[in-house]
Amino acid sequence: MTDPAMPSVPPAAVPVPPAAVPSEEQKQRAKWDLLLADLEYRQEQLRLARQELGYKPWQVGFSAMTAGAAVFAAGAAFVKLFG
Repeated sequence: MTDPAMPSVPPAAVPVPPAAVPSEEQKQRAKWDLLLADLEYRQEQLRLARQELGYKPWQVGFSAMTAGAAVFAAGAAFVKLFG
């Protein structure tokens, strides 16, 4: 299905102007832009997940203190029994 008005030219035969080829600095800047956009997207997803869970900082701290107390009690019982 080729158009007779359009000649078929292989892509390698079409010359690329020097301005169309990105420099290393432009490639690096584009890479950093993509990484920054991905980071912003992930931060937003994390914020939404935290908002959906509804955890407050004091709840996390209380859970950590409770777990620490349980480990301490288990250690004390171990020392009392076998120490």
